[in-house]
Amino acid sequence: MPDKRLLPYLIALLAGLLALSVPLLRDFHIESAVPAALVGAFYGAVFAATRNSPGDWRGLGYVMSVIYTAALPILVSNMANGCFTISGLGFWVFYPSVSVYFGYAMGRYFRNTGFNKPVLYSILTLVAIAVGIWLIEIYHLPQVYFHNHVWGGWPGTIYDVEIEFTASELFFRAITFTWASLLWLAPTFWENSYSRYGVALFTVSLMLSYSQLSQAGIASPREYLQAELGGFYETEHFHIYYSKHHFTDYDLRKNAALHEFHLKEIAETLEVDLPSPDNKIESYLYGHPWQMKKLVGAKNVSYVPVWSSVDQLHVGKNAIERTLRHELVHGMAKQFGNAVIKASWSIGLVEGLAVALAPASRQITTADQTVAANRDLLTAGEVRSLLSPTGFYTGRGAVNYTTAGSLVGYLLREHPVEYFKKAYQSAGIEQAYPQPLDSIVKGWHQYIATVEFDMREQEAGEQLFATPSIFEADCPRSVSPEHRLTDRYLYYMAEADTAAALHELEGLLQLNPDNYNAWRFWATMNFSNNKTMWDVVPDHHPHNPFYLIKQADFAMLNGIPSEAKSYLDQFETTINGRTSSEFRAMLQRRSDSRNWHQLVDGLYRTSEITREDFEAMGNNNRFYTMQKMLRQNNRDDILEFIRLLAEKPYDASFFDIFLQSIEYALLNDDPETGKHLNSFLENQSLRPLEKEKLKELSRFSTFLEKYDQGSFTIPNAKDIAAGNLRPGKNGRPEVIR
Repeated sequence: MPDKRLLPYLIALLAGLLALSVPLLRDFHIESAVPAALVGAFYGAVFAATRNSPGDWRGLGYVMSVIYTAALPILVSNMANGCFTISGLGFWVFYPSVSVYFGYAMGRYFRNTGFNKPVLYSILTLVAIAVGIWLIEIYHLPQVYFHNHVWGGWPGTIYDVEIEFTASELFFRAITFTWASLLWLAPTFWENSYSRYGVALFTVSLMLSYSQLSQAGIASPREYLQAELGGFYETEHFHIYYSKHHFTDYDLRKNAALHEFHLKEIAETLEVDLPSPDNKIESYLYGHPWQMKKLVGAKNVSYVPVWSSVDQLHVGKNAIERTLRHELVHGMAKQFGNAVIKASWSIGLVEGLAVALAPASRQITTADQTVAANRDLLTAGEVRSLLSPTGFYTGRGAVNYTTAGSLVGYLLREHPVEYFKKAYQSAGIEQAYPQPLDSIVKGWHQYIATVEFDMREQEAGEQLFATPSIFEADCPRSVSPEHRLTDRYLYYMAEADTAAALHELEGLLQLNPDNYNAWRFWATMNFSNNKTMWDVVPDHHPHNPFYLIKQADFAMLNGIPSEAKSYLDQFETTINGRTSSEFRAMLQRRSDSRNWHQLVDGLYRTSEITREDFEAMGNNNRFYTMQKMLRQNNRDDILEFIRLLAEKPYDASFFDIFLQSIEYALLNDDPETGKHLNSFLENQSLRPLEKEKLKELSRFSTFLEKYDQGSFTIPNAKDIAAGNLRPGKNGRPEVIR
């Protein structure tokens, strides 16, 4: 029979070996450090509470050595596979060790202070901290990151690939260490001055630490978020808090209107009530993913904490158009969610509803087309699994989101919405619909069989379904240096710090001279920031296509056609043998000098283009110019140019620019121009998803017209800048004079 002190080591080693077969848990990172910390805290508490012999420091070391034995197989495997990361080491060093110390100190405290059942009290206290405090935070704080003395913490959404061990983690682990030290000294408080001084010191340290929780990234109450974002605007049904350094007046005008439009449509579809004037939805709009990550823990994911007593949504600026309606569906569905989390226990129904009611937010194909293109339809049993409380996350995210969206869309079209609301609340279709699940799935299959798609849509759908999930990645938390430098570049660009962005790009090019995206960014930035590019000599790869094409454009822009032709010839030589359609299109657009002149004028002298220049342009150059005008938004006469877009034959490549132009016209008090372009598009051969987007934009136009009649006022730039917008009668915004 093995030694009793040896048995825990064998169990820990076996646990580590078993973890190697579980996705994410097999990585020497946070996913494995958290359960190790959790088990370590309880094991340490029980061990200390039942220990009769002296030598607690030796006992503490024993418990830690047992817990870290479980890490050995994971560490060896990750180092052999090249998955080891410094952040993973940070989580493993500071999560289990401090949690074991905390749990051990807890058990020691209850043992030494004379409690009759020290094990029971230790376990109950740790459960209260591990679960109780977390529940308080999740119901009262808007963030999706958490810190916990027992199990360590969680940095945010699982979809964020890079999870770093940050100063915030270290700060909170120091607080946990301080609590453990306080518990360690407390039993001997009256016996020696050393303990009294230590308790006093640790108490003061805790008081100072807890006064800095928000600043240290430990807690983000709503009031703190509102102060950090700095911008505020109130509509009929929303309090909108936005990052005042990242949203222009036009951005706010547009998003305020979209909030009300989407909310009204969702409420009508689901047959639920709009928010009352004294219970408005709080909408937090972040300037970029990195700001969102810092404040609430979600870098690339919009979310709605439906369980919160305060209705709210959190969306990054770059994701508003594709996720705002989706997130508002989650918020409005709270009205028929269950009593515990105000949603459904079936994640498939939760996400399926949001996908079904936000069809225009998709990028390439409709949900039905994507499902039809992949042909492999779910059986009734697989649907039951997909809609179970845990089944949604067992497969690929893109597959499950799309499939659930298609199925829920079918249910909403074919049956009364009340059936779905009942299914949503009870987390089961079979209890809410009169037909058995087999019949429902059969009807859905028959509908999918009627969905049409062409070759491009089929390829797009198949590619989407083929996207692997994070559970399938070999090293899901290991980020390449290229990825990290690209991320830093994009961050600095979002913060408009071009000097720092260029520095990151230089590092990226040093690392990989053949990174075409880096060259694209580098050439574009240097072109924008310098009066001449000929003295900007790249050290890494002087014959990169993006560098050469920008030099050619620069020469043409400066009236040196011979120099331009020389660079273009080098460009053509460089791309010979390449299959990139992008490079071929670049060459084609510069095939004759007249077209080339128009192109560079439209792209780089946008503010100087006259109506006559615009009318003389070919169709492609018109749209490149319009895209740049809309992006810069620095001309008062953009609407004059927008009116000319429908004068030439339709080109499907520029559908999105048409939509942006219509939206711009609608939001700038020119509905007639918007309607004109809308009618032009309606007469074209559009894809199903394009038709869906155009229909939504048409409904938005009608919505704005009704609101212009008095039920809603879009704020003007002057009042936004002055901060003069406050709620008026019936909750409508009015201007304070």
